[in-house]
Amino acid sequence: MQYDLFSCPFSMLNRMAQVTKLTMKSTRVRIEFTRESWKQFTQLNHSAIPAFVRAINIKADLALYIVAHEEQNIHLDNECQEVCYQPGLYMILQQKNGVWYITDIYTTGNVSGYAPVYLWTRIKRGFRVLAARVLIGWRRIKACNDAEKSGGQAL
Repeated sequence: MQYDLFSCPFSMLNRMAQVTKLTMKSTRVRIEFTRESWKQFTQLNHSAIPAFVRAINIKADLALYIVAHEEQNIHLDNECQEVCYQPGLYMILQQKNGVWYITDIYTTGNVSGYAPVYLWTRIKRGFRVLAARVLIGWRRIKACNDAEKSGGQAL
């Protein structure tokens, strides 16, 4: 019975050790942007500083992704590997001379964010009945341009 109480911390420590091992191995994976992909990436951001910070995060995440697949003996395509980084943000990777290059970055749709979806429900407490708002999920919000707002067609 006591072993069951301590199984969760031990499994958590084991998982942390695995993640640490993958993180150390991911430092050996080099990922670079091509000129064209960097232009595409900066167009997705409002300024250069957020683009630079996001690029560092993307490189680190892609390195972990590649190392995790290599650990499981899953071979990635060296010529044209498509990766969905975030919902709606895709990248094409190509490996040359041991360096993974991000060759293209593209988005699907014009998702600007997410909004909560609530459901009103009745809660009975004793003889009182209350109305409560319950979060049931999230929906995607699409950005629309000025022509769509006015009902006209975009040029």
